[in-house]
Formats: sequence, structure tokens, C-alpha cells
Amino acid sequence: MIKKPVRAMLSRMDTGKTIQFLSNPHTLEDEKTAEYEEPEVSGAIAPPLRFKYGGSRQIKFECRFIAQGNVNDIAVQVEFIRSLALPVKPNNTPPKAFLAIGGFQMPIRIQKWKVTYSAWTPALKPKDLTVEVQATVDYGTPVPPAQPKPAAKTNKAKAKQNIKIQRITVR
Repeated sequence: MIKKPVRAMLSRMDTGKTIQFLSNPHTLEDEKTAEYEEPEVSGAIAPPLRFKYGGSRQIKFECRFIAQGNVNDIAVQVEFIRSLALPVKPNNTPPKAFLAIGGFQMPIRIQKWKVTYSAWTPALKPKDLTVEVQATVDYGTPVPPAQPKPAAKTNKAKAKQNIKIQRITVR
């Protein structure tokens, strides 16, 4: 049985701009890691695992674009995906996007993209391409605010050295 590609959506959350693309859900990868430490226990056959920390959740998916008229529309959509990987001020993080592929919906930040061109027009403009995207799921963890610079410390040892001591002698 051949599965028909579904329409999927990618939105930029700060501007609200949205694009649609074709997707085959069987190419979606969802991965999360966790780190454990193995403390030494004397006399134990195997050390007990102790949770240390969890890694970020990574997803990989493909966006398929096929020109059905104006081939310049594809260039605009690909540029939109590329822009989602560029950092924005003030935190220098990529903008948050929202991915929806069927029942799979979550906020993401794109880390990596790769474009594969499959077909061209006679004027050598791409008319069929696939964009592979790797992203981190962002559940809204706040970015820590910029830390203030510490106040300049005065060296009290030097300040004490500069004190002149006067001796008064009584006759």
C-alpha cells in the first residue's frame, strides 16, 4: 500500500508566517538521550545506574516542495526554512517555530537543514526539492537573562599601604 504524502505546516511563532509542505510521516525521527552515572559499589555484580541529566529532544523530518506553477514560490519557502536556523537578537538563539505533521505538533528550534534538488526547469530553476531538517524541541524553557557585570573591586591591601604614619615624639 502506497501512502499518500500529507500536507504539513511550519510556522514562525514571533511573526506568524506559515508555510505548507508535503511530508511522508514514515521519515520522521524523534530522539532523546539521558546520561547516567555508575557509582562504584564494593561487592556488587553491576553498579546501579543513577540519573544524571537528560538531553534535549531532537527531531528530524523532510519537507518536500514541488512547483505547480511559479517556481519562485519554492525559493521563498526554502529561504523561510533557512531563516529559521539563523540566530536573532537579543538572545542570539534561532526563532521558535511550530511544526504540525498530522497529529505530531510541537514547538521547535531548527539547528540544521540540508536541501536536495531533484528536478530543474529549462531555465535551471529548481522545481522539485527536499529539505531535511534537524531541530530541537523547545517546550518554552526560558532563556536566562543577561547577567550584570560585577562591580569593580578595590584592592584594600594597596589602599592600606598608601597610608602615611606620622610619629610624634614628646620631649
